[in-house]
Amino acid sequence: MCKRSILNYHRMALLRIPKAYTECNSAPVMKLKLPFSLLSAVLAVFTIAASGAHAVEVPEGYTSNYLAAPDELYDFRSGNQKVAFLLDGSVVVSPSSATWWQSGALMSGDSVLFTIEEDGDPYSLTFKDASYQAFNLSGSLRIEDIGRVSFADIISSGAIRSRIVQMLRNKSVAFEGNTAGYGGAIGGESTSSSSQVEISDNYGAVTFTGNRAAYQGGAIYGSVSMERNRGDVNFGGNYTTTSNSNTYGGAIYGTTISIADNAGDVNISGNYATSNRSSYYYCYSYGGAIYGTTISIADNAGFVSISGNYASSTYSSSTPSDFSYGGAIYGAENAQIILEGNRGGMGISGNYTVAVTSYGGAIYGANNAHISIVNNEGNIDITENGFSETGSHLTTYGGAIYLSRGELNIRDNANLVTVKGNRARYGGAFYSESSVINLAATKGSIIIESNSTYNNSDSGGAIYGTGTTLNLVAEGGDVIFSGNTAYSGGAVYGEGNTINICNNTGEVSFVDNAASYRGGAIYDTSSVINICNNTGKVSFTGNTAQTGAAIYGGSLVIQNNESVVFEQNLESSERLRSIYLSNTLADGGKFHVSAAAGKSVTFSDGIYVATETDGQVVNVVLNGSYIASDESEIAQGGDIIFDGGQVEGVLRELLGTEPTAEQIAESQTSYVG
Repeated sequence: MCKRSILNYHRMALLRIPKAYTECNSAPVMKLKLPFSLLSAVLAVFTIAASGAHAVEVPEGYTSNYLAAPDELYDFRSGNQKVAFLLDGSVVVSPSSATWWQSGALMSGDSVLFTIEEDGDPYSLTFKDASYQAFNLSGSLRIEDIGRVSFADIISSGAIRSRIVQMLRNKSVAFEGNTAGYGGAIGGESTSSSSQVEISDNYGAVTFTGNRAAYQGGAIYGSVSMERNRGDVNFGGNYTTTSNSNTYGGAIYGTTISIADNAGDVNISGNYATSNRSSYYYCYSYGGAIYGTTISIADNAGFVSISGNYASSTYSSSTPSDFSYGGAIYGAENAQIILEGNRGGMGISGNYTVAVTSYGGAIYGANNAHISIVNNEGNIDITENGFSETGSHLTTYGGAIYLSRGELNIRDNANLVTVKGNRARYGGAFYSESSVINLAATKGSIIIESNSTYNNSDSGGAIYGTGTTLNLVAEGGDVIFSGNTAYSGGAVYGEGNTINICNNTGEVSFVDNAASYRGGAIYDTSSVINICNNTGKVSFTGNTAQTGAAIYGGSLVIQNNESVVFEQNLESSERLRSIYLSNTLADGGKFHVSAAAGKSVTFSDGIYVATETDGQVVNVVLNGSYIASDESEIAQGGDIIFDGGQVEGVLRELLGTEPTAEQIAESQTSYVG
């Protein structure tokens, strides 16, 4: 590698020396052959000019040139050369300033570098108001160590088409209002090829706003690394839209996307992907803001906002077949979606999908995707996803997150995680198909509240799962489901799920959830609900439903806990009945309840367990031994309390009127057949 030293000599009137000399292995390429007297004068000037100058790294094989005016680019606008430009003043390039930029790319060829002398002024570089892209390069475009970098309103084939794009250590970077078929601001060297984009270590903001692509990547089409920038990172109002195809990634479409370790805020807001078709058979849109396989938003110091993004599809037909996936983020098959280690808090809000059938108001994870919201330090708010501000556009499955055959982890976050006010037809907050959901309050608490479905026949106010394992872990904080509503399963609705509330030191509680039909807190007649080995309290309080005010299920196992309480859960027939076990499991259900020695399980409300006379079998075992995870057997000798002594007063308080004798009797009677 040769090191090219650029010397600030060209302003000198005494003698003009070539603008650069090259040192390779300490051997100068340029040799001066002058008379001694003239050589002395040259050396004197040379010494003055070189004082304070530093070497600037220019890759081997590049031709170096100073740039002070747009027309100085003219000689290099095409060809296979590699060119380095050192800014000698701020430059604005537009068709009005460079009249020859009126047909085709401004510069095409191999590779281009823009920079300044190491001690030079941070001049700015602007490209704008053109009908053709600024660069179409088979190699790379590098812009580094200058002032403001701006590409605006370049409306054909995007601002930059290059295999590699690097923007490093600049004062700020901005792309606004650029347009293309693929990658409105940045894309690969050909129309539909992707780019490798690195925008890192810049001193100010990095901003992409109002860029548009017809098909994929409203702002960027390619793999992206945006790391260690000192200012904010903003993606706002970028979009993909077309009337003759599907759309992907309103802001970014790429395989690997990393927005990490930035000092400012990260704002991904108001981006969208829309598809409107009147022919063909189907219409799809994917990822209102981001479409990718590995998506990492991690270790940022500022606040992370993912808000107001949407994916929308409309198929104009008498039998519409339109689908949309991931209002903000679409993770492709086997995707890793990582929101980790951010220190300034996070908000995922107001994202939604629009179609006859739509999935994941904020985040969609395709088959075998893993979604991780882990180890963040600030508060996390996942709020009001699944519907537009007017309420006219509503997500079908998973108001906040949809997951298929994958895993969702919300765990190890230092402060409060709030999942609130999300809506969908099925699974107001989360919809899970054959997946694992881990909600682990190992440090801060997790509160899941006021999520809902929006039709009278829709289920899973907070979570809808099919063939899903739901693990609720409260070790450093609490896990609370509060005020969620649905037709069935006010908080959780399942088909063939396993729900584990086990090994917790903190509190797990279901409070004031409501279902208009069955299972005020939990509904799943083909599931197993395990409440076991908790030293923290587990409680179901104030939940309501027509049948099974707290739980309407198939099997319930409560063993070896410190304290489990069911109280003030009210069925719509105005009786206190927490649990209704109506088994649909092929091998029969079970109601196994035991209390550790010196501990208790308290049923202050009535319960109902189906028997053979109901055409079902539920095996009942009270105070049987508990089999621990290491397969050891732990005897149970605590109290199982069916306490109806306070029923009359509780009913009076809840109903606001004097309860009837029948209501009191039904609430006091725990039928365990």
